[in-house]
Amino acid sequence: MPTSLNDLIVIIIVGLIAGILAIAFNSRQRRHKIDMLEALLVGVFGAIFGRWLFSLVGLADTNILGTLIIAFIGANAVLYVVRRLLRRS
Repeated sequence: MPTSLNDLIVIIIVGLIAGILAIAFNSRQRRHKIDMLEALLVGVFGAIFGRWLFSLVGLADTNILGTLIIAFIGANAVLYVVRRLLRRS
């Protein structure tokens, strides 16, 4: 969880980038339009989930690239779960 305003801003910005990359990476269509709210939600939840998951293993992000990689992995996991849940209903 973010501990300061700086952490929150970084999570939002990196989460947005990670969400856009995750949606583009998992898109089945070449010209899939990316909704910014969807990308922000997927990315921010993915960044928080990825940070939590990597902390369980004992890994931490030390720079912005590490934060982006962890957020991208978390966003892909969140996107996978969301798509699985939507497919069932």
